[in-house]
Amino acid sequence: QRQRNDRTANAIPARTSMRMRTRRAVLGGTPDMRTGIEDHGEVILLPRRCTRQRRSPRLGSGATLLLCVLLCSLAHGATDTHSAFGAEKPPAKMNLPARSSLVPREFLVYYGRHLERSERLSLLDRVLAALNQQCVANFECVQHEVVLRSNPASRFPSDFDLIRLNQGEQLQRTIELLLRLLESHPQIRHVTQQREFQYAKRPQDEVSVPQMRQRSSTPAQQSPEAERTTESARMPTSGRPRMTFSAASDTELLRRGSFARDPLRFGAVPALNLNLNESARSGPSDTYPPEGITLSDSRRTLRRLQSTDEGGYTQVPYLMNADYLWDRMHTGKGVKVAIFDTGLAADHPHFGNVASRTDWTDENTRDDHLGHGTFVAGVVAGRDPECRGFAPSAELHIFRVFTNNRVSYTSWFLDAFNYAIHTGVDVLNLSIGGPDFLDRPFVEKVWELSANNVIVVSAIGNDGPLYGTLNNPADQMDVIGVGGVDFSGRLAKFSSRGMTTWELPAGYGRVKPDIVALGQAVSGSRLYSGCRTLSGTSVASPVVTGAITLLISTLPEAKRRKIVNPASMKQALVEGAQLVPGAHIYEQGMGHINLLASAALLARMQPRASLVPPALDLTQCPYMWPFCTQAIYAGRLPLQLNVTILNGMGVTGEIVDQPLYYHGTNSRGRVEVQLSYPEALWPWSGYLGVRIRVLDEAAHWQGDVEGVIRLRIRSPPAVGEIEVRETSLELPLKLRIIETPPRERRILWDQYHSLRYPSGYFPRDALRNKDEPFDWNADHPHTNFRDLYHHLRNRDYFLEVLGQPYTCFDAANYGTLLVVDPEEEFFSEEISKLGADVREKGLSVLVLADWYDVDVMKRIKFFDENTRQWWTPATGGANLPALNELLESFGISFGARVFDGLIQMEDHPPAHFASGAALLNFPAGGSVLSFSLQDQSFQILESKNRQANVAIAGMLTAVGENPGRISVFGDSSCVDNASPEQPCFWMLDMLLRFCSHGEMPPDFQASKLGKAYHATDHQVSLPRRIVDSTLPLFSQVLARRAQDGGPPSCQQLDFSQHTNAGTNLDAPVEITWHRLELQETQFPGTTLQHQIPIHHSPTLVSLAFKSYLIPYLVLCGVVGFLIVMALRR
Repeated sequence: QRQRNDRTANAIPARTSMRMRTRRAVLGGTPDMRTGIEDHGEVILLPRRCTRQRRSPRLGSGATLLLCVLLCSLAHGATDTHSAFGAEKPPAKMNLPARSSLVPREFLVYYGRHLERSERLSLLDRVLAALNQQCVANFECVQHEVVLRSNPASRFPSDFDLIRLNQGEQLQRTIELLLRLLESHPQIRHVTQQREFQYAKRPQDEVSVPQMRQRSSTPAQQSPEAERTTESARMPTSGRPRMTFSAASDTELLRRGSFARDPLRFGAVPALNLNLNESARSGPSDTYPPEGITLSDSRRTLRRLQSTDEGGYTQVPYLMNADYLWDRMHTGKGVKVAIFDTGLAADHPHFGNVASRTDWTDENTRDDHLGHGTFVAGVVAGRDPECRGFAPSAELHIFRVFTNNRVSYTSWFLDAFNYAIHTGVDVLNLSIGGPDFLDRPFVEKVWELSANNVIVVSAIGNDGPLYGTLNNPADQMDVIGVGGVDFSGRLAKFSSRGMTTWELPAGYGRVKPDIVALGQAVSGSRLYSGCRTLSGTSVASPVVTGAITLLISTLPEAKRRKIVNPASMKQALVEGAQLVPGAHIYEQGMGHINLLASAALLARMQPRASLVPPALDLTQCPYMWPFCTQAIYAGRLPLQLNVTILNGMGVTGEIVDQPLYYHGTNSRGRVEVQLSYPEALWPWSGYLGVRIRVLDEAAHWQGDVEGVIRLRIRSPPAVGEIEVRETSLELPLKLRIIETPPRERRILWDQYHSLRYPSGYFPRDALRNKDEPFDWNADHPHTNFRDLYHHLRNRDYFLEVLGQPYTCFDAANYGTLLVVDPEEEFFSEEISKLGADVREKGLSVLVLADWYDVDVMKRIKFFDENTRQWWTPATGGANLPALNELLESFGISFGARVFDGLIQMEDHPPAHFASGAALLNFPAGGSVLSFSLQDQSFQILESKNRQANVAIAGMLTAVGENPGRISVFGDSSCVDNASPEQPCFWMLDMLLRFCSHGEMPPDFQASKLGKAYHATDHQVSLPRRIVDSTLPLFSQVLARRAQDGGPPSCQQLDFSQHTNAGTNLDAPVEITWHRLELQETQFPGTTLQHQIPIHHSPTLVSLAFKSYLIPYLVLCGVVGFLIVMALRR
């Protein structure tokens, strides 16, 4: 899913765009226009807008009318961007519903190198001829062809082609044979299916047809050489049949072991001496003032006027002191910037250096009819005084990769990326994104861009404040991923949070975003003229792109070629960034971009390698969350961290010899460290996986320990050099050790059996939540179960994460195994071991299940209007058939129907049981709790309401030599941050106290079963696995079963290999700590200090006043009026 990460100033909130819908009598229902999920009689909540109200028994009609008017006024104020007085209101914030899908019968063939078109066609002709010969001998092949692409990249060598198959009876057999022939060819690297990206329309982007025709017919003002293109890529129309395609190879390639690579950084901002006056100008043709800049006698006066004009636009370049660089003749001249977006009008008055505009869609136009691409380009290089960009002299290259219907294809991006490489682009902005990090061709092409010295900047996503919502490609380690802050300098609520989920389940995610920038109420160019404001990380992304462009222009041309590359630019940005108060590393990365600090670092930078972060102080809170919230101890699973190596010395490199850990204060005899790293660093970066284990000798010791990891990085000599480049690095480490907690307080979280999108279509857990059809947040305690993690820590539980099968942990160390929302199957060896652990080793098990109903799964299958393809879920909210097999030996099973409603117990607030499962069987001697809930399966399938009294929670003490206990609950959504429902942590507490301490609440004691429980009649039935499920394509368990194999071998780590043994007489190593602190940085010749906002301008004050104070006062007035009216009656 490549969605545009913006929140438009005059956007209507998504919920208010829904119309109230009643039950439909139309057979088959109609698709939901926002998500593509069919709605078959499901109850749709009323939108937040003024609707007809029932008369209150306590309020008169006048009070009701006043209440309705005031609420409608508030709703109108939230969606309209301009008041009657013309003062601008804060941009509305909305997430754009987006999706991606596989295009049936279209396949991308990737070669091992770039080939001319004639070579590629000759190769494919031979493969297709062999296909025809085998088809004649066995069956009749369907027709197939190579799609010839006509676009600006056609004249260059390419590394891929597109093959299209026509519809036919033998389609599936033809596909299997074609893939086998292609993948066996020595010159073909791999084959993947074509992917389509689409995001929902936004009302504010609609342009009337006459206006579009008028703009399209306007003659271009640029020369033909500047346009460079007249043709577009013609993409075929997709067919109807459904296809399955394995992504297992993609998963295997992209995981690359337990650790992947991406930057994270903390450390002190060094003392800076900014001296930019010595930078050579680009040539005698430079003029003063610089091109696109109008100077006044006082730079401070100019900034004040531009930033604080009442009713004007807040200009980010002035807030970030860009005019300090403009005054020194640095305006982005000579830097090529690519904008991949929705195009740009040829005669837009805000731009004076558009070197090329190219179209990669099938619409044969280079103009922007949506406004998004125009705005992004304006933030980077706009020249209008009201909404000036960072680098007005930069050379813009506009790539139109989205249609007017907001559709794009992988092949369009690949061709456009190739063209960007051939044309020598320096910086590339991608204000798009989605969770499809398994889109292998897209990911690999971004790597290739970086390897060709293109600095890629991308928006991190607008799915905050939920964690685990990073978008691709911003989550790639070679890309500068940008999050957003608001105009108060705090982390923006909409900005997506880390960690990355590529590395799960065996490893731990990387830190993203890299940096954050202003993403609220940013001014930029309107579609055809004038200015507007937008909010979102797709606004923050061009802010950073513009800043990078400006930074490059501060260097003389000779030094640019020597110094500037994706790694060195990221080094300058992250080492110059400033900490955002109160935010941790997975929210802000290294902090807010500091333009002048980065300029100073870049001015004196030499090729070098660095570590991100440069130190691991796991006691530093809140910045080093979650590591600082739970100390480590003997006997726990190794603590895992990811450290990024930025190699500014070259696109390739290697780690010389073997990195070693040296003991510091209190470390010897208490801590061991194991390290993992790649054989080669590429492109421009690598990773250092750090695993930390506390020795048994420290089981009764507590305190802080320190040590340092030392390593050397080497790269080949640059052009004109003889000696290899080498950097020696040190990574200080500090952590807190406590005594090993008692067993009953230790919880083991099962991560191994969690599957999620994008590997397959795994549906949402709460069926009422139609804003997000996919379950894609990884179900990890540090992502969408973050509140659950804090809840357990606040109750003094210690949580460890298991990324391997159940055969790989010692049950004697843990009180409870926590199984939450599992989608994966279970090995028979796991089932046997867990049964023995519960009966003989006293292990308790707490299961939080979720819904599974084959009929509902078929009803909510995802239909893509463009590819005419159905997506059927690989499983339900959880894999209940597999979970029932796990619990079968204990006499426990869940049923197939879905239930929904509020549950409440005495002294506890109501909680929402959101699309959960009910118990079908429970053994005698246990206890179950029953509630009256809505039969959601009946509601979805029959469009009728029906209540049922069903058991949803149970407690059981197992039978055995040293028995443990089992607690089960039919829903996980009520403890999931992804489901904005009333939480049920009180239910979790009761179930967990029973597992850990054997305490059974009175309500459960009163419902103890004298005989086995079995649900009867229509309420619950045994779930069955869906026929022709796609789960085998994504399941590690099923893949190994197909090969007659059992669970994989348990991970064996050699900690002695990377720990310097030394002797007990050796003194602890001396460690230099670089701590990240909020500090003022001043620059020569000025008293400027980087801070957001620099000025509390009337515009910003007005925005805050209208956003918060006025609605608050109006609401207080309404409440007061209602109270007075009620008392008078």
